[in-house]
Amino acid sequence: KRVYVVKQFIYNDISSTLIRLFIKRSMSIKYLLPDAVIEYIARKRLYAVDEPRTLEQEIALLGEADSDR
Repeated sequence: KRVYVVKQFIYNDISSTLIRLFIKRSMSIKYLLPDAVIEYIARKRLYAVDEPRTLEQEIALLGEADSDR
């Protein structure tokens, strides 16, 4: 009978919908995903906007968008 319930204080509910929403609103996903995943998203242009960008521009925008908020 030594069962302890530990409440989760930090919720880590990250979905593709959330990532898509952040990118659409020009919000950074830098702290939601590992750098390797951000680079993969940029390289494959998974949530890309219509305007053409280089890979470096895409990574910079995904990792640092709206970082001053």
